Amino acid sequence: MTENGHTQPPFDRDLLFANFHGIEDMIPEIIECFLLAIPKLTLALESAVKSKNFEAIQISAHTMKGAVSNFYAEPSKKLALQLEKIGREKVIADADELFRLLCLELTKLTKALRDIAHDGALYE
Repeated sequence: MTENGHTQPPFDRDLLFANFHGIEDMIPEIIECFLLAIPKLTLALESAVKSKNFEAIQISAHTMKGAVSNFYAEPSKKLALQLEKIGREKVIADADELFRLLCLELTKLTKALRDIAHDGALYE
């Protein structure tokens, strides 16, 4: 939820399209690459959190943060940044809950991106 009580969208569509202005036809391919990579990234982060491997948490969360940043996915990016900080500071508190919340955001993000890539929503 944001300050005004509304749920933040999973990514900023306007910024994404502005970033690819003139080459919007590349967006579905980039989305497909992300959708193929995200399960492996999520699994690596989950494994790191479960094993309390701080270095792996930091690296996996940083990688996830970079991947979602390509889509201006602020909710996912913020959660990944918090997990990255946990790894860097070696304090495991809240890691499980943050990972759970990140997974929820990633579900929203991947659905929204699939809708754009597959359902003709590219040029709406």
